[in-house]
Amino acid sequence: MSPTWILYPLFAMALLTLFVALRMLLLRIKSVRSGNLTVGYFRLNEGGEVPDDLARATQHYDNLFEMPVLFYLIVVVLFITSSVDILFVILAWSYVALRIAHAYVHITYNNVIHCKNVFLLGVAVIYTMWFIWFGKMMFL
Repeated sequence: MSPTWILYPLFAMALLTLFVALRMLLLRIKSVRSGNLTVGYFRLNEGGEVPDDLARATQHYDNLFEMPVLFYLIVVVLFITSSVDILFVILAWSYVALRIAHAYVHITYNNVIHCKNVFLLGVAVIYTMWFIWFGKMMFL
């Protein structure tokens, strides 16, 4: 199996981040145009009541630079150490699918239980990847 296969889910995560960033940008423009916020609000994120949809998109964008960092790192580690196999590729795509589901839930109807469950499944996938890789490295 080519180690480059593990880079496709990484690219998909980058696209998800771009999509959420664009959604956030469009919602910011909409909020300014509708008069809910002024452009000055974005200097310090103070001075106005942020609409719920914009608050969710902004929070989710921030989330994409928290736990997914462990995903990006394990993908790079797998690639550099030539440890990529089909299990890691499946786990990586599973993580991406869970992050897409998490983004959908969080940005749309924002059910806290659904968000938590999808998030925790993603966390389990990330740590599974790390533990499997670490186990393989320990017994080489």
